[in-house]
Amino acid sequence: MQKKKRILRLLLVAVFLILSGCGEKKSTITDGREVYVKQDKTESDETETEEQSREEQLFLVTGLDTERKKITLKGYKEQEETEYTYTGATDVKDKYGSNTTIEKIASGEMVNAKIEKDTVKSVQVSDEVFTYGDIHNFTLDTEAKTITVGKNSYYYGDDIQVFFHNNKISIAEISEWDTICLKGIDKKVYAIQVTNGHGTIVLQNTDMFEGGNITIGNILSLDIEPDMRIEVPEGDYLLSVANNGYGGNSEITVEANRETTVNLEELKGEGPKYCTIAFVIEPENATLYLNGEVVDLSQSLQLKYGRYSLSARAEGYADWNRTLVVNSEKANIRIELQTEAEAEEEEEETQGENQEEETNTQTDSEDLTQAVNNLVDYLVTSDSSTTSTSTGSSGSSNTSAGAGGYAGSSAGSLAGSH
Repeated sequence: MQKKKRILRLLLVAVFLILSGCGEKKSTITDGREVYVKQDKTESDETETEEQSREEQLFLVTGLDTERKKITLKGYKEQEETEYTYTGATDVKDKYGSNTTIEKIASGEMVNAKIEKDTVKSVQVSDEVFTYGDIHNFTLDTEAKTITVGKNSYYYGDDIQVFFHNNKISIAEISEWDTICLKGIDKKVYAIQVTNGHGTIVLQNTDMFEGGNITIGNILSLDIEPDMRIEVPEGDYLLSVANNGYGGNSEITVEANRETTVNLEELKGEGPKYCTIAFVIEPENATLYLNGEVVDLSQSLQLKYGRYSLSARAEGYADWNRTLVVNSEKANIRIELQTEAEAEEEEEETQGENQEEETNTQTDSEDLTQAVNNLVDYLVTSDSSTTSTSTGSSGSSNTSAGAGGYAGSSAGSLAGSH
């Protein structure tokens, strides 16, 4: 009997243990603790994301709407652009850390910005990028996707951003006559700002002047062709034409991305016209040649409006060769030759400068002047003024004009021979 009772007790204990185990298993499934733990993890992730959004990041400015107080930014390695709000409380600084206004940050600038949700809390022009500005002379290869400035070569990708006056343009719209600014890191360019654009001069009624010469400011001297179209930097110029006793000049304004039409019939005037030109040359023993003929320097010359070959020679001095374009009533031209020693010294200095690695992030305005002088030496004088020109080692001259600038009565221009 006792043995049966013992067996019964053991069975009761086993049943109790089984029921207890089932109860624990059931409560584990239904108490919701696992769901609660997952919720805590999601909130933590959101907090980390918000903290990351408050960190400064490098962006490219692609748009600015001051009326709506919106700035459009693009991660410099990203494809998408995002519009953010800025406020009066947004901290804005230049690359040196000085306070500035957001209106002074142009499209194409690269900035470090701190963003919270959809609002820019701070923005500073980045000092992590290079700025290569005021570039006049460059080579743009759209196939190789390279930009060469002097001896330095840069590359760009399909995501290159190009701006002109804060408006987006395609890289194909950049002209050799534009002035540009590069923004990038190492050798990669992320943005190009066109700071000075170009326009087109369209010539009409060219019959009378075909084969003659057109001079535009101090940047171009060309043979006139039918239906001619000429790209030049935007700006104000004195345009002069001359051919076979006829010619004149006109002050023109070329606007970016626009055509300026010039009717040459209006510049023809009565003809044939002649110019009285007096030459003074140093050294005094130098010989001046006009179209290969020796010029008598003791008296003025009467030259019909048009184009002439002009050269000067003297023992111990560098040869001097130019094209003279005559298109006004009077002119005084002073020519100063350079000694051979001076020419050699200047040439060595030029070669030495060309061999130096370009490390400055901004070109000098003299670079453009030298490039222009190598292309064409242009003298602007009034009827009573004196224009002087001196030789350089390359044969191009440094010019100073009595009338100065792009405006005034044009007496003639001297184009370097090549």
